[in-house]
Amino acid sequence: MAQPRLRTLVIRAAALVALALISPASGEESAKPKVEIGHGIAQLPEPVQEMLLAIGESIRSGDLDQLKVAIEMNEIPPVIGDSESNGQIAYLKSHSADAHGAEALAKLSLILDAGYAHVDPGGKDDSYVWPYLAKIDLATMAPADRVRLYRVAPGAAGAEMEKAGIYSGWRLGISPTGVWHFLETGPVQSAQPATPE
Repeated sequence: MAQPRLRTLVIRAAALVALALISPASGEESAKPKVEIGHGIAQLPEPVQEMLLAIGESIRSGDLDQLKVAIEMNEIPPVIGDSESNGQIAYLKSHSADAHGAEALAKLSLILDAGYAHVDPGGKDDSYVWPYLAKIDLATMAPADRVRLYRVAPGAAGAEMEKAGIYSGWRLGISPTGVWHFLETGPVQSAQPATPE
């Protein structure tokens, strides 16, 4: 009776050793926060949904000035590009092909539609980032990811990002408590394989 139990324990121990051998061993790999991919808003915390709805209201209205409502929901305004905290709307208008900021709202709509990355769930860096492309390795992206990349970064811009393996277009970050942290562009660090949510 004791031999089958001993055999089971030996098999379990061997399995654990095998798992340890195939797990990432480097500190760099284990230091990277986990990333999960999601779409829509149903799985997001309520405070994040509320912030997205406020941002979405500006997009639906076509009035960039209405984005002030979402900006002012924060105790500390979000970082928007390299603008001053009192010149964020003017900054976005200056980076839009039209004088009214419609292109800026269109870009914002596209990145929000692309899906989000939930970074380091439950950890110290827990946050939601749109588009999720900013948090994955573009060198290993799936065909559907490639379509989304070229939707948010058409033509040469998307091709350059794919070649570099890093998304460097506009991205937006919100904390699980609904604090809008940033809307920025430029190269992103820590891109990695992601887990579908």
